Amino acid sequence: MSPVGTTLRKARLARGLTLDQAAAALHIKPHYLQALEEERWDALPSRAQGRGFLRLYADYLGLDTAALLEAADNGGTAPPQSTATPTSSQTTPPPASPPPSPTDTDPAQPIFAEIGATFRKQRERLGLRLEEAERYTHVKQHYLAAIEDGRLDDLPSPVQGRGMLLHYARFLQLDPDPLLLRFAEALQARHRQRQQPQRRTVRADWPWLRTVRGFLADRFLVWAAALFSIALIGFGAWQVMTLQRAQKPRPTPPQVADILFPTPTLTPTLPRPTPTPTAPAGGLGTVAEATPTPATAAPQSNAPIQVYLVAQHRAWVKVVADGETVFQGIVVPGASYNYRAQNRLEVLTGDGAALQAFYNQQNLGLLGRFGQVVDRIFTITGVQTPTPTVSPTPTITPTPTITPTPTITPSPTATAQPLP
Repeated sequence: MSPVGTTLRKARLARGLTLDQAAAALHIKPHYLQALEEERWDALPSRAQGRGFLRLYADYLGLDTAALLEAADNGGTAPPQSTATPTSSQTTPPPASPPPSPTDTDPAQPIFAEIGATFRKQRERLGLRLEEAERYTHVKQHYLAAIEDGRLDDLPSPVQGRGMLLHYARFLQLDPDPLLLRFAEALQARHRQRQQPQRRTVRADWPWLRTVRGFLADRFLVWAAALFSIALIGFGAWQVMTLQRAQKPRPTPPQVADILFPTPTLTPTLPRPTPTPTAPAGGLGTVAEATPTPATAAPQSNAPIQVYLVAQHRAWVKVVADGETVFQGIVVPGASYNYRAQNRLEVLTGDGAALQAFYNQQNLGLLGRFGQVVDRIFTITGVQTPTPTVSPTPTITPTPTITPTPTITPSPTATAQPLP
């Protein structure tokens, strides 16, 4: 009786093979084959996978598989094996069976069947059952059966199916990259098929149908030419009308500010009477009633003072013409205001940068800076800026006090005594 590992090593050396060559032929990692030859069973992924590796290795070397498995279970000794000459059927893995013919028009189904056949073949070579694979992969048995049957649509989702394929391939010692690549190709083929439009059923082409089609095609060309000509004529007429309308002078529409705030007109008014105090001769005198002096206003067209204001932005403005307030409020940006006066016209605003002034056709520019309170007085002689006057401080007049009048105190007089 010889140990199992010694039997495997002697058979491999008798064939003149290295561990790498055997691993490449069996698709098993070299360190697993070395663990079998050294009988280090704890270095294998699992007991079930170890039995599968031992079965494949024994078949590849032409040894009695059942005897070696029984010896491994009994303690690691095996009966002597006769080394057989390797045949082509033993050294070369059997060719993969051709994929089954597709039962429907889904291009992914043949690829799924091919992937499933690869998994089933490797599992059977390792001598594993689905129950054992489920126990070590933690993947449910019906999902493993669906993978081997090519029913990958029964998996929960493509992402989870990819993870199951990766895990199952690693458990069976398969290279997962080609299998995952084939799985991706199947999904892409299905996606391309769904994007293609459905083909229409082509009916038989009868001779009379070709005649009708030709007639309709000719009529279509005639109608298309007619419509194109009508459209071209209409476009030319529209261009001519547009040019004619552009040449006509268009009246300038009035501004909104002119409609909402019309130009105020000066109404001649009589000046307020100035009371003239008169005092009669003698006495304290009393103030007599004022006698109004009538004034004659000049015609509007001959007003010597003309002020034209253009609003730059909103601001409060007050305009006083010859003592009468003609405007007081908020000006509208872009609006213009024209005022006339005979002797004096005053403009008061809370923002000097809001008004541009023209005095007697002379551009004065902006009245002041932004936010500056400006007061301008326009007279016949020019523009004046009033100077603020300081009111005199009244003096306190002392309150007179009453001085008491002194009284004479009578002095005592001597009383004459009678003589005895």
